[in-house]
Amino acid sequence: MSNTSQASTDAKPERSENDRLSFGLLREIRTDAQYLQNLFEETLSLASKLDAAGRAALMERVLGDRMQARINYPISRNLDAFAVLFSVDNCQREWGSDSIESIRLNWLQVMDLWPNPALTYDEQRQAIDQAQLCLDQIIYQCASLTLSPRVNDTMENLRVGQPLDFDFVFSSELPRNLEMRSRLLQELSQEGGVLSNAVVDCDQRVIYKVAASRGEQRRSGFKLAALVVFAGAIVPLILVWAGTQTNQLPFAWPDLPRLYMLYVVVFFGAGAHVAIDSLKAAKGKTRPDFQAMNDWVLWVHVHYVSILWGLAWVLLGYILLIFAMPKLELMSAFFAGYSIDSITALFLTRFEATVKTKTQALTGATA
Repeated sequence: MSNTSQASTDAKPERSENDRLSFGLLREIRTDAQYLQNLFEETLSLASKLDAAGRAALMERVLGDRMQARINYPISRNLDAFAVLFSVDNCQREWGSDSIESIRLNWLQVMDLWPNPALTYDEQRQAIDQAQLCLDQIIYQCASLTLSPRVNDTMENLRVGQPLDFDFVFSSELPRNLEMRSRLLQELSQEGGVLSNAVVDCDQRVIYKVAASRGEQRRSGFKLAALVVFAGAIVPLILVWAGTQTNQLPFAWPDLPRLYMLYVVVFFGAGAHVAIDSLKAAKGKTRPDFQAMNDWVLWVHVHYVSILWGLAWVLLGYILLIFAMPKLELMSAFFAGYSIDSITALFLTRFEATVKTKTQALTGATA
């Protein structure tokens, strides 16, 4: 079942008045159900600290007929409003009738399980525990129908490529059951056409804002490729030029072709590492998910900033490599690029140790 109504399935959803009415009614039902969940929990927590007479008085005062009528009224009113809406709008009925019926039946079950003063405290607690499960089902059904429009509204406030923490932002609208929360996120990820300019990463439990057009998404990859080519053309040239200006660097003009080749091989090794990791991740998945192998263009677009930092790290590793190993061979450069994370970290550690030693020596000489 779609997470949004029939009038909201275009590329840029336009919600009808009945769409907005349905979403509003469902959010009110969800809010009431969550209020009752919290009330049940707080009452049981307080009752556990009292004697038998205090428990009975507390349960009657907090969860008596007055509270039952107070919470039953808005939920029953909204369910009746759906009955009226479905009688005049078959699109709305087709979209949500099964979920609304599930909400209605679960709410009737909650009413049947309402704590009865004639029961013992243990029996009342068991009834409340069962009612909590029904309330979680109600919250799940409401979230399943209203979460995608809420995500679309939130995405408008994000910049392209910015990740949205699903649990942090929407925790107040989700059921308590963790499996239900994960299922809601999976539902969002499976219905990419319902979300406007967003893609869901279930592993990281984040939702990324993406550019509206495929052309804009491709431009992210072109920019990264242009940066790699530009850096490859300029960095070796600068190193050789600097080497001709001082005898402190182990580079000369005859070394320039080799430095260009090493640059290509190091980046090729780093790219091979990313490709193999992506293949492993795709092979290890038993259900569809947001992986690089599924859509390279979208994956690069979404991870543009992190890839940019990764390329800077590879470039730093390349520079450290050719300084530490001026006679580096091509095969060794490939494997160094494949393991560039650990190689760069190793050389940075050695560099920091050398800086510390030189600093201590200079300090001792001036003392």
